[in-house]
Amino acid sequence: MHSIQRLTAETIPDSRGVPTLETSVVLSDGTHASASVPSGTSTGRYEALELRDGDPAVAGGKGVTRAMANVNGELAAALKGQPADLPTIDAQLVALDGTPNKHRLGANALLSVSLALSRALSQSVGQPLYAYLAHVYGRKLPTGLPRPLVNVFEGGRHADTALSVQEFHIIPQADSTRQQMDEVRRAFDTLGTVLQERGLRVQSGMEGTYTAPLRSHEEVFAVIEEAIGRTQIAASLGIDAAASEFYGPHDNLYHLSPEGTTLNAEQLCRIYQSWISRFPLKLVEDPLNQDDWDGWGIASHLLSGSVAVIGDDFLTTNPTRIREAFSRELRIGVLLKPNQIGTVTETVQARELADEHQASTVMSNRSGETLDSFIADFAVALGVTYLKAGGPYAPERVAKYDRLVAIAEELHG
Repeated sequence: MHSIQRLTAETIPDSRGVPTLETSVVLSDGTHASASVPSGTSTGRYEALELRDGDPAVAGGKGVTRAMANVNGELAAALKGQPADLPTIDAQLVALDGTPNKHRLGANALLSVSLALSRALSQSVGQPLYAYLAHVYGRKLPTGLPRPLVNVFEGGRHADTALSVQEFHIIPQADSTRQQMDEVRRAFDTLGTVLQERGLRVQSGMEGTYTAPLRSHEEVFAVIEEAIGRTQIAASLGIDAAASEFYGPHDNLYHLSPEGTTLNAEQLCRIYQSWISRFPLKLVEDPLNQDDWDGWGIASHLLSGSVAVIGDDFLTTNPTRIREAFSRELRIGVLLKPNQIGTVTETVQARELADEHQASTVMSNRSGETLDSFIADFAVALGVTYLKAGGPYAPERVAKYDRLVAIAEELHG
């Protein structure tokens, strides 16, 4: 078995211009590979900690020189000469940090090493990354590939509008991955036309999508549905409500705007039900606040028979929280974001828990992305239901979707 010879990290800007880490690994056979880590804007309270410098004079406090120093110093020294076995190294990373939320060394530091080592090992054995990851974790490659869950319109913290819901997605129904992406891009272009015809001030959201001052969430669904109809494709819709962002801890109620409605958990779920009845909505992510366990029980009861209910901020790719959710018999799916937990192996463990309960799964990007396409290979290796990589045209998003298309054609022609 080859060993780790060198680890080096540097800072690069993500798609928002915020610093993030890119780490390179060199193995004893001379194989060299790099990987970069993303970063979120709307983050869950229970995510592993992304270590930032906190110096307001540098990148508004968001510098990552401390995390970079941890890779170049402590981690490089501890792992040099170690056998390059991915699950073993991931366990060492967790042990070296020694904290429940990775706050000492930083989840961004740990993940950058885990991702880069994965890529280096796949190159060393001459396997595509998805095939290598499937082999290491004893998974069979699925016959079907993840379906793109493509963000086309943004609100919430991703946009400068009054809309509470953070993301609106198109889920294409075509057979091939290439055709799915072609159809979504045509619908996205048509959506731009529909918005302009309404005389709206159209801007770009954080993930390279449209955002505009629409008067209600129903109007957003209507314009997207109109674009799909004009494009003459078969597609359904999804949303990331990111409800923790419009939950009021002072009154334990949800403040939905621009409708100006204040709701308890059941009333909000009834709103979702009305959207499901009126529009082809098939997936609802984070419909309730991350600490509203009773509300999630209501959502599981009222919504899961009609749509896939997905936990993101609620579960944070954390096996402990996922076990708790299933122990309460919540009928929900699991969203996977490797940087929420800190290593590739822990992300696989979260996926395995979803397997045990036949739950839907989504491999997801973050709002702050890089050109690294790792999650596309990871999504295929883990056989997830959907790959969510943001808007259809932004380069850091296209890298993931194009990689998924390339894998599909490599596997199926």
